[in-house]
Amino acid sequence: MSHNIESPKHIIIVTTLFDHGGIATYWQSIAREMDGKYKFIVFSNLVKDLDPDPFKLKNVIVIPELIWKAPLKSCKILIDLVIKYNPESVFFNGTLAKFKLLPAIILLRILFSKINLCTVFHSGALYQSNFKNNINLWLVKFSTLFISRRIFVSKAVEMYWSIRGETITRPFIAKVKDRLHSKSPGEGYKIGFLGRLSTEKDPFMLAKAALIANKSIPVTVEFAGLGALKKSLEADFPQYSYKGWVAASEWLPTIDLLVNSSKTEGWPLSVIEALEVGVPVIAFNVGGNGEVLEDVSNFAIVFERTEEALAQKIVEFLKNYESNCKNYFELLMRRKQQTLQDWSLSIIQIKQSSGQVHSISTNT
Repeated sequence: MSHNIESPKHIIIVTTLFDHGGIATYWQSIAREMDGKYKFIVFSNLVKDLDPDPFKLKNVIVIPELIWKAPLKSCKILIDLVIKYNPESVFFNGTLAKFKLLPAIILLRILFSKINLCTVFHSGALYQSNFKNNINLWLVKFSTLFISRRIFVSKAVEMYWSIRGETITRPFIAKVKDRLHSKSPGEGYKIGFLGRLSTEKDPFMLAKAALIANKSIPVTVEFAGLGALKKSLEADFPQYSYKGWVAASEWLPTIDLLVNSSKTEGWPLSVIEALEVGVPVIAFNVGGNGEVLEDVSNFAIVFERTEEALAQKIVEFLKNYESNCKNYFELLMRRKQQTLQDWSLSIIQIKQSSGQVHSISTNT
């Protein structure tokens, strides 16, 4: 049965950690494209002291009442939201959301069988020990028994979880705007970091590598994001700039090169956002970075996790910036493209082999 999207329908998104990072960006892209067709209810566990609604979109309502220490209360709130909004689908964004809300998921399967219950994974190998990793994997497998469709946004993530599901990747549509300008001697290049300033994102790796790179070519560094490491970064590296949270699409064109220094990644949204506005990216070969940057791996991927290896890759790229950028994006633009709206629809709906768009099946 095909969707009738002439009038707005409701979709509930349950998120484990709602802030200005990857989760917000991911759903913001979909919500913006689907304005007028779908209304989104975001049932979220908020990060302390951050803006409770980074969306600022008229078709998104944020319900900041998901509390892990009160899972039964959160289950009741979720059921009440379903009764109130009668959504077409409920998306559980992350492992903890499904595990903590499992009683609600079971009730939804029994009492609201027409609602599509979906899972989105866009997190990489979150656990460093095999023991924790295996426990988490089995919890995910158990919880998804009650969910109708598993959706992954990266092949790398699908392989990690080893659970069957639809693989949907965000399109890359480069908007290379007059970025290949000549640099005057001594002007230098601006390197950017976009994301949470936390241990797994490892901003110190970039901070130290930039010092090494600066011995060969003038560079400045801007960190865009907040997190537990911000104060120590500012204390140890006062020569760098710290922007806090930014509108990615506005900030990215102001830098010459984005560096992703993460120890772990899933579907690297900051990388995709940079490429979409014509900013080249250098990254370590973790999570979905290798998948996204496969076509430009010689330019972009750092395989040895050392400050020296990252610095060397940065210097190599910047020393021939104009020609490297030109070759970089020529290679990327050869890949098959979708429009952003096509991608957004593919998350909300599943395209069958016939080419028609159908409702997501409620069968497990």
